[in-house]
Amino acid sequence: MMVGFIVDKLKISEFTLKDIKRCHRMGQSKNTSDKPRPIIIKFEQAAIRDQVWFSKAKLKGSGTTISEFLTQSRRSTFIAAREIFGVNRCWTQEGIIHIFSPDNTRHRLTTIAELQSLQLETAKLVATSKAVPKARRAAGVKK
Repeated sequence: MMVGFIVDKLKISEFTLKDIKRCHRMGQSKNTSDKPRPIIIKFEQAAIRDQVWFSKAKLKGSGTTISEFLTQSRRSTFIAAREIFGVNRCWTQEGIIHIFSPDNTRHRLTTIAELQSLQLETAKLVATSKAVPKARRAAGVKK
């Protein structure tokens, strides 16, 4: 099932069953849910994992997503970071949360304490940048 999906949808033709170390569904089956349970795949090689990871853009609009399995604390930190900084400015890679702050600097973090510290730091940055008055045009001068 997963080999066919990766070959057909992600267009990784050289992918085989030997590239999967372990594969299973998460959680218990609920008859009331229409959504299938998530599948966790552990790959034999990091290079194969990265190839699948970077091919996930081909799934846009299909209703299927690929996401990294994070510990509960890192997952909650990642969700909070996306709420604070925006979905397009936060991502994970190899268990580390990466953020582009408003001043376009990259930050790596793993804990909620680091996120709170970054949030305070960026709040101060935004406050000081708003305090600088903008130059005004002289009265009566047109563009």
